[in-house]
Amino acid sequence: VIKANPAFNLLFGFDGEADAPRQNMLDCVDVSLRHTLRQHLRDALLPQGPSAALEVRCNLRDGRNLDASLQCAAFSSPNAQVPCVVLQAQDISSQKATLASIEHFSLYDSLTGLANRARLRQLLDEAVGQITLDPQSSFALLFLDCDRFKAINDGMGALMGDRFLIDSAHRITSMVRPNDVVARLGGDQFAVLVMSGDSPGTAVDMAKRIVEAARQPLVIDGIALSSTFSVGLVHSDADHHSSE
Repeated sequence: VIKANPAFNLLFGFDGEADAPRQNMLDCVDVSLRHTLRQHLRDALLPQGPSAALEVRCNLRDGRNLDASLQCAAFSSPNAQVPCVVLQAQDISSQKATLASIEHFSLYDSLTGLANRARLRQLLDEAVGQITLDPQSSFALLFLDCDRFKAINDGMGALMGDRFLIDSAHRITSMVRPNDVVARLGGDQFAVLVMSGDSPGTAVDMAKRIVEAARQPLVIDGIALSSTFSVGLVHSDADHHSSE
């Protein structure tokens, strides 16, 4: 950096006019993006410089993380000893956070925090595609339906019904392994994507554990709520060409 205006100094945590010339912009961005930024700065010196802004993740020396959009252009100065680039930066952290939030809510259930139907479809598509590439890989899908949820929800109110679903989601999650995926499909319907290269018995045993655990009443505000799960199960097969 040769010179930076006060807004740029504030954005990147430079300590004023005297501090800026001692800074290297490459040190401000995430290590994985430094080569890309270096090339972007070089391209700015070409006759047809970059027209698109570069989005970077910055790890600043004061401990802040910053998402920035950088626009570069060649800068001609009669006193410059070397070619220079003028760089404009815009803080897009809030926009990135908003987009991440929108993406999260589009793929995850707002009540339980589990993957939703759309996210499960994505993961199923990937798993089916993997079977096509590697016939030795395998997975299984469990479909779970709470047998008495309607009675609980109608008899004790929607708030109690929601808490029952949340606790049921926790109970199912505790029965699976870290690489398996639990999803809520809607209402009282859940699914488990069992990512397994083990024997088919892995998914069967998991289904049995979930059914057995569901027989134990959930106690919410001192009230014991009893229910059971019906479970359907399918194992992956080379003849399955779609998640549907």
